[in-house]
Amino acid sequence: GGTRRLIQPDSRTKILEVLQRETAERGYELQIIRFENMTFREQVSVVSDAALVIGVHGANLVNCMYMPPLSAMLELNPYRWHHGMYFEAGRAGVKYFSMSVSSGMEYEKWNEVGSMEECLSEHPCKIHYRDAMLDFNDADMATFTEKVQAAFSHLSRVVEGLKRPAAAA
Repeated sequence: GGTRRLIQPDSRTKILEVLQRETAERGYELQIIRFENMTFREQVSVVSDAALVIGVHGANLVNCMYMPPLSAMLELNPYRWHHGMYFEAGRAGVKYFSMSVSSGMEYEKWNEVGSMEECLSEHPCKIHYRDAMLDFNDADMATFTEKVQAAFSHLSRVVEGLKRPAAAA
């Protein structure tokens, strides 16, 4: 395995500011959860009540399989990393959003690798990108904000749909 994926501290602060603003504007409660010290049952309990889960690509996002139908998840990926693993959540009724940061440190032997496809098959290159720290520049923060707003728009449409009276048969 690799190391725990992290978000650079300044980026984390900016992300939290966006989340605090966006959740407050919409009447949602923001909870920062770390699964590392939680039991499996506690993890399932948290995600089964979540409208939106945002997390860095990794095993903890597997818990999203327990999210309620019509909820949303946003997967944050390191530079040059994209893995469609959680895209399948959409088939389970969870609206999937994803973004990758636009810059980061290159793999030292990138010129020898040739392509990202080859990198993903070469263990050291794959681990380098997969486990890289996420550092959000201004463009990345704009993309993050757009993705969060799109996720909340999805949730608003769900709520509005639930408020409509059922059609008469």
